[in-house]
Amino acid sequence: TFNFGIILTGLVMTGGCAYFLYKEVFSMDSKTMQFNRAVDRIRSDSRAKDVLGSGHKIRAFGEPTWNRWARARPIASNSHKDANGTEHFMMHFNVEGSSRQGVVNLHSIKTPGQEWEYKYLTLDVRGQPKIYLENADASPDKPSSSFNFLGMQWRK
Repeated sequence: TFNFGIILTGLVMTGGCAYFLYKEVFSMDSKTMQFNRAVDRIRSDSRAKDVLGSGHKIRAFGEPTWNRWARARPIASNSHKDANGTEHFMMHFNVEGSSRQGVVNLHSIKTPGQEWEYKYLTLDVRGQPKIYLENADASPDKPSSSFNFLGMQWRK
């Protein structure tokens, strides 16, 4: 019975590690997948390539730290759920190309039963105008849910 307890404990711990690995790395809701999706989008955008340099040489990384290990840079992100049940995910990271470097900001939303979609994905390079790779607020096909009255913007 003692050996059975050891084996059972090992199986539970292995299952916990597998679950954690899936949730943090392979799941569509993970920070890693969101980061990789945004980096691929930047590398494929012609405006970003014009500003940063060649798409193959564009590197993405987190916040600069005292640590010399390039992979140990944390990526600033935040996620929360609003009162309507919509999940919001915000991320901030750095990119560097062969000619310049910049900062990427993204805000993704996921309504219940839907996939993640960008609210905005921007690339900000010093000395250049901000590049909006995705901007759902400026989309012409979306009907406006707000109006102006007495110099203020009112939302419906």
